Amino acid sequence: ASLEVSSITVYNTAGGYHAGRLVAATHDRRVVCYAMKKALIRATNDTSELRTLLRGHEREVLDMAFLAPRGDLQRAGVYRLASVGAGGKVFVWHISQQAGPGGAALVAFPVLHVQPSADGAAMSP
Repeated sequence: ASLEVSSITVYNTAGGYHAGRLVAATHDRRVVCYAMKKALIRATNDTSELRTLLRGHEREVLDMAFLAPRGDLQRAGVYRLASVGAGGKVFVWHISQQAGPGGAALVAFPVLHVQPSADGAAMSP
């Protein structure tokens, strides 16, 4: 059996140890997310080749993972990605493919955002 491989990006990084995940994929491998420079996350849809940027972290992304799929969201093609940044911010992102007047688009927005306050306690803006 042959293995089909396709590149989604060229990822240059400095060597070294990193405890978190910088790449995450959905259970069905349709959506792949990876951390980028400037505190960005790129989301790509493998089947449609659509992509989008997730913006919100102010410092580098340290870890990310997709939440376990729920039946109703999975059937609708909706995914949830959790991400943690070096500044202590935590996001849960909604990622889905939607049809629009200009064609299909990969849409992403935060459904939860938690950030540390000045005194170190967590607060949700």
